[in-house]
Amino acid sequence: MTVIESPPHTPLAVETAVEAAAEVGLTGVEHAAVLQGNGNVIAVIELAGQDQHPREVLTSAAVAVATAVRSVRVDGVLFFYPRHPDGLRMVFHDRDGTWEAMCGNGLRCLARYAADRGLIAGSGVVVTDDGEKVVRVDGEDVEVVLGAQRQVRRLAPDRWFAYNGVAHLVVFVGSDELGRIDVPAEGARLRYDAALCTELGHPHGVHVNFAAVEPGGLAVRTYEVGVEDETSCCGTGVTASAALAALSGRVRLPVAVRTPGGLLRVSRQGQDLTLAGPTGYLAGHPRALDLIEANLEARV
Repeated sequence: MTVIESPPHTPLAVETAVEAAAEVGLTGVEHAAVLQGNGNVIAVIELAGQDQHPREVLTSAAVAVATAVRSVRVDGVLFFYPRHPDGLRMVFHDRDGTWEAMCGNGLRCLARYAADRGLIAGSGVVVTDDGEKVVRVDGEDVEVVLGAQRQVRRLAPDRWFAYNGVAHLVVFVGSDELGRIDVPAEGARLRYDAALCTELGHPHGVHVNFAAVEPGGLAVRTYEVGVEDETSCCGTGVTASAALAALSGRVRLPVAVRTPGGLLRVSRQGQDLTLAGPTGYLAGHPRALDLIEANLEARV
């Protein structure tokens, strides 16, 4: 995937997406952008009001936005309320409308966006449905504190489970096996295993990560609920995989994690885990005019 920073706006039909969301009842859109975190494509919709829209409106709006942007697959839609009484507030839905309490790459993309909007300077706090999260922005590189893994279970020597705002099954495989796995097929089989998901306490399904230890760190491929396919990178999946790999003695933290979309870093901060890596705009950079003017001045 080509990440375009200049020009900062590409023809991804962002305006059409916003219009589609308005048709299903989403009001007060101030700005929209499409970003990516290691290839995980996130639409950020900034909203003017202080009050959060009803869940059913956000569900319909997420589907409308993801459907309207056709030149790249939008994996999720993040609704951003910078004037919310609780602080900088995010609500995340997958492309099919599924609500998630957390999205690691979504949080990283939002932190980058909020910094470019002048809403945070270097670091700040974002209020999510999984609690308050500290974020740190250094240019394109964004680190977020996702907290501790919860509901940790060892199902088998090579199969573990953890919850970090998203339910994650992690299957450890050999490094030579990881590239041969049919992630869409095998991931769907486990994601829709009703007995397994019920046993784990998440009957509506779990994300499925296939992880392998390799020289220099860990490699992870993820099947995501709500996208119903393999994605280029799942931030919470990377974090869960790294945490469980460390817990089972496979790696030590901090660790570099390779995904189809690139490298991320997972570190420990006390009892919390942090996730760090690059972000980029595909459309709707909030400082588009400033960047264009700066480019023009540099050419003079």
